[in-house]
Amino acid sequence: MTYLFFASEENSDWQVEQRSLVEVLLRGWPEAEIQEPTPADVEPDGRGFRWICHIGGHEIEAWLNKQGTCLYVDGDLDAAAKLVSWFRGCTPRDVEFSMCDDVYSFQVDVEYGASAREIVDSIPG
Repeated sequence: MTYLFFASEENSDWQVEQRSLVEVLLRGWPEAEIQEPTPADVEPDGRGFRWICHIGGHEIEAWLNKQGTCLYVDGDLDAAAKLVSWFRGCTPRDVEFSMCDDVYSFQVDVEYGASAREIVDSIPG
């Protein structure tokens, strides 16, 4: 399943620069495999910076949209929550963030400092 991590509407001007994310990612996840753009990524609504990493025995594909406003994480929920928890720790404390799945069956707030377990436990179900 694909999960989305994004700033609240009140913080819609927040964005992350892809170059900055690459540097932070490689410090936090040195084993991350940065992906070359595919032909579809070149499209205006295509994916931005993409990478693959392994978390808890699960392969996770993640990408930032081209506008730098939403992180997409594809894979196991527990592993995705670990990546979201790490990414949230790299974002400003005063910006509110949420996470949902790609069919919008839930949307939860992700507080600064939230652990992966706290994120998973906050999902109704």
